[in-house]
Amino acid sequence: MEVERMHAFMLVLDKKSRGLFPEAGGKSGRAFNKAIEDQIRAALQGLGGEIQALSLHKRVVRLTWKAGDEQAELLRKAAARLAGERPTEGRLLLELLLSEDPQNPELLYALGTAYCDQNDLERAIELLTRLVTVAPTHVNGRVAKGAALLKAGRIAEGVSELETAVRQDPENLWAHRSLGAGLMLLNRYTEAAANLRLAREIDPEDQQAWFDYAKALEGAGEMEQAELAYGKVIEIDGFSEVAEQARVRKSVIRKT
Repeated sequence: MEVERMHAFMLVLDKKSRGLFPEAGGKSGRAFNKAIEDQIRAALQGLGGEIQALSLHKRVVRLTWKAGDEQAELLRKAAARLAGERPTEGRLLLELLLSEDPQNPELLYALGTAYCDQNDLERAIELLTRLVTVAPTHVNGRVAKGAALLKAGRIAEGVSELETAVRQDPENLWAHRSLGAGLMLLNRYTEAAANLRLAREIDPEDQQAWFDYAKALEGAGEMEQAELAYGKVIEIDGFSEVAEQARVRKSVIRKT
């Protein structure tokens, strides 16, 4: 039996939300309002719900929506749009849901990683910081925040977050991989190699972990071990782009 739930969303049209409405760019007045409303209707289309009220006044969107799906199903559909050809609609749907439930860890994680993928790092870091504040043991959220900080050039902060993630979950492959990458950016190659060694032990067939491990060894001056690790990268999948990079690095080591 379909379960209906009434949602009350509010979205402020400011710098943070501007990218959610590309069709409204350069428009004003009624044309601007119509573009905003059309995009909201498009984002909700196919979700089995019904708009009860939709208004835009003084750059604030207010929406009452009767949904047929539970939040978990809405999250799944938003994720499918993010991964497919409708990423803007996926982010808009998540932003609407978050406006009603601003401390929800699942929403914060999904939306934070989506913005990181889109290189909107300021918004990604804001959301992921909120996530680890309300859910300090959300390790994947902390890893995502650390990775976003690294991507934004805030290396020391990113490494600190990732070190916390590794302490919280010593078996987290992504935490070790990301921490290793961050430590290399700080020229802390020996520490990076130690973390990346753990990453490749967690998943011995992770080609990227092996490649990063080899890079860390090379940075630490352990050329013989680095060459062997690059060889393992090629052994795992000799036709990948990473394998080609490993061949180049092996060639460089042999010439030195």
